[in-house]
Amino acid sequence: MSAAEVEAAADAAARCPSPERLIGQIDALNRRNHELERTLAGLQHRLGVERRAEIDLDLANQRLSGELETVDKLAQRLEAEKAEALKAADAEIANANMERDRAQQRAAAAESRCTQLDQDRKKLQDSLNDTKKQAASSTMDNRQLQELIAQQQADKKRLTQRIEKLTANERELVLEIERLRRKGSGANGTTGGKKASAATTSKIEQYLKGIEEDRDYWKHEAEELNKMLRTPAVLNGSRSSSPTRLSRTPSKTRLSSPSKPAKTAGGGKSGARKPPQSTEPTLSKGLADAEPSRYASTRSELAPRRLATVRRLTTAALAQPATTLSCCA
Repeated sequence: MSAAEVEAAADAAARCPSPERLIGQIDALNRRNHELERTLAGLQHRLGVERRAEIDLDLANQRLSGELETVDKLAQRLEAEKAEALKAADAEIANANMERDRAQQRAAAAESRCTQLDQDRKKLQDSLNDTKKQAASSTMDNRQLQELIAQQQADKKRLTQRIEKLTANERELVLEIERLRRKGSGANGTTGGKKASAATTSKIEQYLKGIEEDRDYWKHEAEELNKMLRTPAVLNGSRSSSPTRLSRTPSKTRLSSPSKPAKTAGGGKSGARKPPQSTEPTLSKGLADAEPSRYASTRSELAPRRLATVRRLTTAALAQPATTLSCCA
């Protein structure tokens, strides 16, 4: 129903305000009101739909804006990474070029080194051949030196035993002479004999001390010889002797024989004890077996001293009275 119709109905009702007419107008107005309400509800529904669509569009717009910002940032980051990658690539190319140059230099140096090593190898090969020849000669010399060392050690041991035996024999001989002299001086019973016996005893003690010093000296010499034979210099074929060992001399503090030489009664020697056998041949033979340049001075010192000692002791034994020596024998 249009507005004109409604106005017309209203005018008619105003003209004839009967109850039927009023009821009809009220019904018409109610229908009109219902229609308007339906129209309003439809419009409100459309408004809600449009508002929801607007909200959805706003959300989509915001989402797209965020995505655009993200894409923008990603593009900027990609540009930065691209610049860094280009810079790193340029640096790597430069380093590769430098490394290539260094590799070429090392290759040239290696070639030069190989050439030098080839020359050194040839020299070392020649030196090795010479060394093998020298080693063969040194092996033969070493074998001969080992034989010489074994012989020298045996000679040293024999000489040491001989020296100890001679020292013990000398000590026993001196003690025997002193015992005989004391018996002879006791038989005379004089005061002068006692004083002479005391002085002789003191001299004998000093003499024995000198003999012991000589014995210790020769033991020390034997030990030095043993050490020298074990040193690498000697094992390598060195012929040089110890400068300190051969320059030393035995003890000079030993006194001469305390006995006084005198003629025996009746000029006889039948009652005297037989003198010890001379040690000169044995010592000379033992020292002669050793190396001459090493033991020459030792042989020249040892043999005359020992021989002179034996002769002095023999002379002292022969100087005692014949009766005393016969009784003691």
